[in-house]
Amino acid sequence: MSHFSTTVHGDGAIEVEYWPGRTVSGIETSPAVNIILGFASGCLHLSIEHARSLLEALPGVLAEHDAAVTAGESASSTEAA
Repeated sequence: MSHFSTTVHGDGAIEVEYWPGRTVSGIETSPAVNIILGFASGCLHLSIEHARSLLEALPGVLAEHDAAVTAGESASSTEAA
């Protein structure tokens, strides 16, 4: 299971940590990845499966961003000329 809860104020560092599975008060929890956003009052807690899906998707998302930035810079330089 994954869940997300946050309130972010300003920019800050991102912390990522592995949470091994454990037993708390007789309840077993699954291993997970915990992402803490700087200046946040919450965190993103991802199951290992969701963390793997995010890892797989991020290169494509970041490539889309880079292409958009490059296209924007090209448009700006064409307008300036």
